[in-house]
Amino acid sequence: MPIWSRRSVLLAAVARLFAERTAESPIAAETGYRADAVILLFGIPIFTRKGVGSGIGVYAETMRGEEREITLEFSAGSDPKAAKGLNRYGSIREVVVERMTPGRQPIAVQASYFGFMTSSPEESREQAQRVLNSAAGVDQPCTTVEGSIDPTESLTRKTTLSVPSSHSWRSLRQLTPPLQTAVRSTLPKRRARSSNMPPVTFLYSVIRGIGSGKGKSESVYSYMGDDYRLRLEQKPDPAAGRRMHEAGLTRTPDRVMVVQGLITNLSNDKKTQFRLWRHDGNAGLPLRIEYHARAFLKLIFEQQA
Repeated sequence: MPIWSRRSVLLAAVARLFAERTAESPIAAETGYRADAVILLFGIPIFTRKGVGSGIGVYAETMRGEEREITLEFSAGSDPKAAKGLNRYGSIREVVVERMTPGRQPIAVQASYFGFMTSSPEESREQAQRVLNSAAGVDQPCTTVEGSIDPTESLTRKTTLSVPSSHSWRSLRQLTPPLQTAVRSTLPKRRARSSNMPPVTFLYSVIRGIGSGKGKSESVYSYMGDDYRLRLEQKPDPAAGRRMHEAGLTRTPDRVMVVQGLITNLSNDKKTQFRLWRHDGNAGLPLRIEYHARAFLKLIFEQQA
């Protein structure tokens, strides 16, 4: 088994390490989600369609001596039969290695990620409607990214290629090897990092933030060479807890928390908002996720009972 370096190594070597360590990690939690789509007009919901797709979340921890490996994955996609032929999907997988300090506090020392997503260029409901009318049987662009982060620098790769329309999010595992081969054929970009920014990724930052027990938290993570600020604010949500209890998603409705998330790209100040619901005291996978994919579209992922 390769040993994690204190310095950045070649991205290909990090990718091999990523694959090997992930394969050994036992799955501590795996959750399926139903995807719903909400059409918005001036921010007001005007149409909702449930079950337009589905997703899966994975969370795992593995201890190796003084190191703990955190594996996180979220993959999702539309069901063309339920989404009027629309076939969009994506996946992100992260591995973060923590080392225990003398005070038994974990600190992140290395991170890697691999992800891909089919193109979604629509900026209005009218453009989305045109795509629906012409989506069936059309090959589509798929952007693939891979990166590694250590305390001093990051390495990233990115490429876009067309994938056959016969693929869907259900065939993500079959798509992964050729996409990895394609992205690893590109030259990596190297960027120096500030030594006071820990080498962490997005999903990891969310999980650590909501599990901190704090009402408000703030952290900085890296993705594709840029740094992002993540702000989280959480509080009890009794109404959502009752609804989720009735839906069979929780036995402890009084422990359901709502988390407001705000992401800011520190290079251009672009902001993205999301919400999720979770169990208080449980740093695992969320019960529900809401994400504004476009000004006219909100996607909802809710655990399947």
